[in-house]
Amino acid sequence: MNVAGLTIDIEKCPDGVQRVELPEGGYDGRGGTIYHYRTLRRETERITLADLENPIVVAFVNAVEDEQRQSFFERFGLPNLTPWWHERQPKVWTFGNLNPEIHRDDIQQDQLRFRELLQNAGGNDPASAMEAVNSAFETPDAFDLKPTFHLGGPRGSPRMLLKSKSLVGFMLAETGMIVAHGARMAECEHCHSIFLTGPLTWRRSSARFCRDREPVPNHVAFCVAYGHSILFLLILTH
Repeated sequence: MNVAGLTIDIEKCPDGVQRVELPEGGYDGRGGTIYHYRTLRRETERITLADLENPIVVAFVNAVEDEQRQSFFERFGLPNLTPWWHERQPKVWTFGNLNPEIHRDDIQQDQLRFRELLQNAGGNDPASAMEAVNSAFETPDAFDLKPTFHLGGPRGSPRMLLKSKSLVGFMLAETGMIVAHGARMAECEHCHSIFLTGPLTWRRSSARFCRDREPVPNHVAFCVAYGHSILFLLILTH
C-alpha cells in the first residue's frame, strides 16, 4: 500500500463569485470589499494533488489582484475554516441568506501569511522549514487530514490518499509536501509570481520563469493574459 497524494472535495458556486464594495461601517460593521457567492447553488468537485508542479497554495498567493482572487474563489471556492493565525476568530461570515461572505482585508492577510510560510517551507534552511510547518500544523482547526482508500493502484491494489476537509487544510498540507520533498520557492523574473522548483515540480532548480518551458516572448504574453501564471495542472476526478 502506498500514499498516492492529497485530495479534497471542494464546494463552490456554479454561478460564480461576486465582488461587492460595502460602505464604511456597513451591515457587518466593517465595510470595504467583500467576496460572496452569487447564488445559493453549490457543486462539489474532487481534486487530487499528486505532484508540486502547480499547487493550489501557490495559486492562492499569486492571486494579488481583485480579478485574480475572484477567479481563484470561482475555481476553488471560498475558504471556510479559520487558519492558525486567526486565533479562532472566524473570517467567513454569513448574513441572513446563509451565503458566505469574506473580506478582502482578511484574504490579503491570509495570502501574506501563506507567502511567508512558503518562503520558509521552500527556503534553503531545512530546520527552519520544518519548524515553520510544524507550527502551522499544531492548530487542529486548520490542519484536518484523514486517510481515505481506493483500489487505484497496480492490479487494483489499495492506495491511500490523505483527504482534507477544508481548503486551508489542503494548502497547509501542500506546504508540508514542499518540505518533505525539498522543493524550493522562486520568483518569476518577468511577472514576479512565485513558483516551485526541484523535486516533483518538473522544473529545473535553476528555473528563472514560472513557465520556463516557454520562450520568453510567449511567457510574457501568458503572464499578461492570465495574470500571474495561475495554471492549474492538478489531477481532477469526480
